[in-house]
Amino acid sequence: MREREGEVDDDPARELVRGVRWILVIALLVIVSAPVALGIETAVRLAVAPPIFGRMREFLRPTLTVIAWIFVGVTAVAAVVGAWLASRQLPRALAEHERRPPRANAPPIPWISRCPVRARVVLDRVMMLCAIPQVPAIAATVLFMFGSELLPVLVAMAVSSAGVAGQALIAGVRYRAHLRRVWQEQLSSCHSR
Repeated sequence: MREREGEVDDDPARELVRGVRWILVIALLVIVSAPVALGIETAVRLAVAPPIFGRMREFLRPTLTVIAWIFVGVTAVAAVVGAWLASRQLPRALAEHERRPPRANAPPIPWISRCPVRARVVLDRVMMLCAIPQVPAIAATVLFMFGSELLPVLVAMAVSSAGVAGQALIAGVRYRAHLRRVWQEQLSSCHSR
């Protein structure tokens, strides 16, 4: 049976594969967001900035470059905090999901209704937690817009991407472990009857 609007997939292997695939796709989209923001910002700046903006960027470059390197450190700390929170929050969210009955209403994004229900629980948390390392990286792109050198911005984006990838890995591992535990409980309850 295919999973639709709160129904659970009968095939555990398929639910696991589909859930992990969803987690990885969403993480990849989040990872790509900072470079896309940098590209859009650069295109807009080049298209509409007046000539004096270039001289202002040159004047601010030394100061903003130092601040951008500070954002690299902030992004690294945020990536570690995000991974730690993911390792703590995801098991709690999945356990809470098993204790309460699933809601009958569809998720706010229609195409996500094709995602397994338990994976949606993980995705809800991962999408929020991924913002933790992303915010300083996006802020670094704003510093580049006003004159920072490109290197610290790219390093901040790389650190942010590594943080999001780490959260996706943690999410996949926690999701798999939770499903194994649920399926083992179901099997033991079937054998005890």
